[in-house]
Order: sequence, then structure tokens, then C-alpha cells
Amino acid sequence: MSFTTPIPTSMYRLRSAFTLARSHCRPDSGSCKIMLIGAPPLPVAIYELMLQGNTPFHHGNVRLPIRVERLLNQVLVTPRMHGIHHSMVERENSSNFSVVFPFWDPLRRTLALNVPQQEIVVGIPAYDAARDNGLGRLLLLPFRIQCDPWRRPDGTRVRSHDRADGAAANFWGHDGGHPLAQQRWGHAMNRATFLKVGRKGGLCALGILALSSATVLAAEPAVQARESDAAMVDAIIRKMESSGALDAAVDRAIDRYVQRKESARQAEEARQQAELKDRAKLARPIDVKQDHIRGTPAADVSLIEYTDFECPFCKQFHATPKVLLDRYGGRVNWVIRNYPLPFHDPAARREAIASECIARLGGNDAYWKYADALFANTKSNGAGLPDDKSIEKLAELVGIKRTAFGQCMSDEAAVKRVEQDIADGTAAGVTGTPATVVRNNRTGASEAVVGALPADGFTAAIERMLEAKP
Repeated sequence: MSFTTPIPTSMYRLRSAFTLARSHCRPDSGSCKIMLIGAPPLPVAIYELMLQGNTPFHHGNVRLPIRVERLLNQVLVTPRMHGIHHSMVERENSSNFSVVFPFWDPLRRTLALNVPQQEIVVGIPAYDAARDNGLGRLLLLPFRIQCDPWRRPDGTRVRSHDRADGAAANFWGHDGGHPLAQQRWGHAMNRATFLKVGRKGGLCALGILALSSATVLAAEPAVQARESDAAMVDAIIRKMESSGALDAAVDRAIDRYVQRKESARQAEEARQQAELKDRAKLARPIDVKQDHIRGTPAADVSLIEYTDFECPFCKQFHATPKVLLDRYGGRVNWVIRNYPLPFHDPAARREAIASECIARLGGNDAYWKYADALFANTKSNGAGLPDDKSIEKLAELVGIKRTAFGQCMSDEAAVKRVEQDIADGTAAGVTGTPATVVRNNRTGASEAVVGALPADGFTAAIERMLEAKP
């Protein structure tokens, strides 16, 4: 059966694209996608080369002379412009999305140019610490409970730099004459600016299209001449894939990378552990009149835990010291000291103050019942307690009257008691929770154990402290 009716040009091109893709592309090939949407591969390759060529430039920390940058920023994204896009300030980060040509941000009203380059601080506030950027933490990040990326661990936000309204004029000239100089976040452009930017962007786009088309026509013979070379390269790659050599080489490279990262992580942990060991001895000695002690007060060794009632790891760890007390009998006791973390406030600090009020009003036994109840009922991560298990209701469950409890919660003495524990933990090198100082109460020898380790993770430190000599 044959067709006598001419096939429309658009249908012919579509059919040709599918035929070419089916006969010359693997299903997973990126070139198949390019052919199917009708864009010639070479112009796309030219754009990618321009992108990759410009990326090291606008990701660098080169500080250009004002005149040079003023001219260059008319046609290319500069380090200042792209640096603002990576700023720790949320408002600045949500601007300057262009990657090669700077025309798109004015059209989308996302242009920001009035940030001095020396004031740009790059990063994400919530994950700015070195420990948050290790390979292991980055791989686990999608599976962890996420915090507000624009808040530091202490709960504060990175503030915008203080700049005068004339900052843009200082960059673009005495009169701020550049059509984009006064552009601000969310401000609508006037018609003249829009048309000027649109003309500039359109002319540049036409120029690129003309250059790409000319290059395609001129390069067709060369492309045909190189088809045999491409076929040979493809055959080599296929052979390496079928033999497993390519996969093995990639696996070895990944293994080396992971080993380097793991070695660096272990070295950093060892350094931190050594620093904590030196500072652990600065934790204050056990005081039966001040500290909350579970177990024999006169035990040889104390587990001094610095905790946060809103810390999910502390909640997980809360059962572990009980196991150690049973294992070592009267030789080891357990002490809890407050270390509420700022990003769990106000719930963490409020619960710490409440626990101190319970100890004052009900004694040591009431304190431990209340601490167990807090960890059993808290929603963690600063979410606090459910309404039916508020700090007041838990206080009544351990026998404390609501009126007396309320008076204590407003007493500055309870607040100062929590502040003393925080200062003591900081002096001992505590930076997170749970952190436990294993202390020989006879000799003062001390070791720090960081994290919610299982009971066996404390055995070696406890044994060393039991054998410690003056």
C-alpha cells in the first residue's frame, strides 16, 4: 500500500526524528531526547560548552574592577551576581537564577545587584557546620527530619547586610544609570526597562541561533568524517561495559573516595574526642545537695549526662544508663544535668526549669519520676508535650501541687539553676546532647563519651575509670 498524498512537513520531520532515534540511539541516550524534540545536538553542545566555560568564572571569587564588571554584567553572569544567589540570606538566595546570560532575572523580577561582593556569605545556615557536610551525613540527609534551612542551629536567621539605598548607584555609577540598577526583589519593571531588556535578550538569542545554525551547516561534512571515530569509541565503551572493566574502575574510584572521606571523618572524631577528654575533667564534682543522682550516691564512678528533654537522641538514650546501673550495681551511679539546646527552645528550656522545680518541691525521687515522664511523653525536636500531658499535669502525677509548681516556674532561682548546668557543660566541652562524662569520684579522672551509644559503648570507659588511681 502506498500513499499518494504528500506528507506535511511537520509530520515528515517527526517521523524522521523517530526513525533516526530508533536506528542510531540507545534507549538511555541523551541524544535520543534531543532528536525527538527537534533541537540539533550541535547547538545544544555549543550552549553546554558556553555554560561550562562560564561556570568556573561566575563561581570564582574574582573581584573585578567596577568598570569591567559594569560592562561585563550587561551580557554575562558575573561572580558577584551569582554569589548573591548562593547567599546565606534567604531573600538574596531567591534571586539571580541566570547561569550564562543575565537577561532572564530582570524579566522575572528576581534581579539583585546591590550587595557588595565582600559581604556575600555563601552557604545554607542550618547546615553550615563542617560536620554537616561529610559524605555520610549528606547521604542520610533525605531520610532525616529536616529543620528550617534558613535558621542557624541556635535558632537565629542570617540577617541582610546593612546597605544604603545608594548601593546600586555606587556599583553602576553616580546616577545609577544602568536600567537594572534599581531593580529590587518583587518590584515591577516599568515598560521602558522591560522593552530595553527584552530587546537585548532577543538580539543575543538571535545571535546565538544564527551562530549555531551556521556552525551546524559548516560542520556537517566534518561530522560525517568523524562518524567512524565515534563508532570506534562507542565500540570500545561497549566492550568495556560488557567485560565489567568499566564498572570495576568506577567502583574502585568510589571506594577510594569513600575511604578518604571515612578516614577524614575518623580523624576529626579522634581530634574531637581527644579535646573532650582533656576538658571532661573540668566538669564539676558530684554534689549530693545539688545534683540529681540515680543509684548509690557514694558510688566510685558517676555517669554525668548532659541532656535536653527535647532531644530525640536523648530520649532514645534514656534507657541505657539504667542498664549500666544494673550491670555495675552500687559501683556506678547516674547524674542528669541540663543542657537544653537553643534550637529546641522554648520547650526544652521550659521543661528543664520544670524538672528543677520538681526536684525542689518533691525531692530526688520525684525528679527522676518526672524526668522519666518527660522523655516518655515528649514529641521531641522542640515540639514539646501533648496537651493532655503538659508540664503541669505531669507535675500533678508525681504529687506536686499546681499552685506551688506555678510559683516555682516564675522563680529566677530555678532559671539560674539551669544556667549553671549549661555553663558547667560548656566548660566540660559539651556542644551537643547527649554527652556523658564518666568520672571517678575518688581520683577526679574523667572521660567523655559522646552520643546515644548502647550500653556496651560505655563499658571500656567505665572499666578504665574504676581502675583509675590517684
